[in-house]
Amino acid sequence: MQDLQLMMGLAALCLAAGLYAAAQTIRDVHGRNFGWGAAGGVATLALFGGAAMILLQPVETHAVKINLPVR
Repeated sequence: MQDLQLMMGLAALCLAAGLYAAAQTIRDVHGRNFGWGAAGGVATLALFGGAAMILLQPVETHAVKINLPVR
């Protein structure tokens, strides 16, 4: 359970940083700083991709397998 909370915290951090990077990218491109805008775009995609990879990790469960007799 603690690992799940850590993963959700990291994903939330990546999403927040990605939103900040996206806003900064828009400001850079609007200010005609296209080099920084491109770098910010790459950072935005990397942060959102990192959050997606964290969220798509399988969660370990404690499943119980029961074999029922077949008639």
